[in-house]
Amino acid sequence: MKNYFFTLITLLIFNTPNVFAASFNCEKASSSSEILVCSSKRLGFYDKDLSAVYKSVMSTFTGQNSTAIKKEQIDWIKKRSDICKDEQSCIKAYKQRIAELREILWNGSNLDSFSIDRQSCRASKDQEIIIKCIISNIYDPCEDAGGKWGAAQCGWAHNIIAERKIDSLNAEIIERLSATSNGSELIELFKSDSSAWRSYRDSHCALTNAMNGVENFNGYVLHMAFCQRRLSEMRVTELEKIHASSSKHVTSR
Repeated sequence: MKNYFFTLITLLIFNTPNVFAASFNCEKASSSSEILVCSSKRLGFYDKDLSAVYKSVMSTFTGQNSTAIKKEQIDWIKKRSDICKDEQSCIKAYKQRIAELREILWNGSNLDSFSIDRQSCRASKDQEIIIKCIISNIYDPCEDAGGKWGAAQCGWAHNIIAERKIDSLNAEIIERLSATSNGSELIELFKSDSSAWRSYRDSHCALTNAMNGVENFNGYVLHMAFCQRRLSEMRVTELEKIHASSSKHVTSR
């Protein structure tokens, strides 16, 4: 009796096809392409990526544009069974469709409704899109800083974010100082300090960069990016303190 149950369990294990996760319920898979996607771990990943970027596109575009995109996606799904003859042909089809949707998505990056998924963030080479991904806490290239591209983007993107914060704080501080009794004098001192800091940052990073001799990346040196990011973020902290102090000067005037 024990041998019977052992044999039955063995047959169930080795004759049950592998079912992997996809963007849809694999238990309800009916078409040949759905069954193929559910039987392949790689295809399951691509199907999830396609679903994520499609949702990003639909969230970004509204009205007539989203209606047209929805129709295209429905048509693609209908044709999928004809395209997906095997795993390799299906992967190729998925890659092509994902690339098409990402191109549409990135073209809408200036819209207020712009929404982006993590994998599309990682695939983008557009620095403005990468910055939006960082600010939105969707993706940070520092997570992939082990490679050249990730390392360069990690430093430069974060430095640009810090630079923009510096510019914004500088403008606010000057505006507040102008409302104080000795505003002109304080503004000149602040501008001089800002100029001196920037000169220090650039010369210091140039020196440490030259001494370390880190490999170039598209004409830049990676160490320069990380050096400037570090000092720029420190400057933001300093300016936030000056900003708070300038507020007290205006209030006590």
